[in-house]
Amino acid sequence: MRELRALDPLSKQYPGIDVYIISMDKRSDLPKIQKKNDDKGRTLTFVSPLGDSLRNLDIVTRSNKIAFDQSGEIVYRASMGKGSTKDWESLFQELTK
Repeated sequence: MRELRALDPLSKQYPGIDVYIISMDKRSDLPKIQKKNDDKGRTLTFVSPLGDSLRNLDIVTRSNKIAFDQSGEIVYRASMGKGSTKDWESLFQELTK
């Protein structure tokens, strides 16, 4: 949740960057989670993974933060508990250049 609280203001500050939260649990109640997020005024979008996408990104048990540039290249990756708001802000600045 710490990451969500940090990402939300950045997603508002950098509206040209799309932020998606991909659930690791395909059975989760995403509409309920999205509504709670919306009710808090957050602009993050929650989605379910497609096919083997999580496995293809080597995400199997813990949350990860991954950023892609406009070409689809991974430009940032941090596992659960790693990375900071400062890291994300620097990344968002770089992605908008």
